[in-house]
Amino acid sequence: MKKEKQPSTSVNLVEKPKKQNKFKPKKAIAKPSGNTAAAKVNKPFKFKCYFCKKVGHMKKDCTGFKAWLVKKGIHRDEEAKK
Repeated sequence: MKKEKQPSTSVNLVEKPKKQNKFKPKKAIAKPSGNTAAAKVNKPFKFKCYFCKKVGHMKKDCTGFKAWLVKKGIHRDEEAKK
């Protein structure tokens, strides 16, 4: 084995990484002038079908959904629920 003339020493500098904000803060959305809360209260609620995405009826009343059930061979008894 060879002996070294000077012992070699090394130092590694390790720092913690700086935390980066993964989530950017949301920007403030400009609201239109006027009382928007009152407008939401007075607006009548309209149903939206989750099957055909049309406004005015629910999925259980959708003619397209009923036709799809018949096509798949699924029988739903509507009178049993009433």
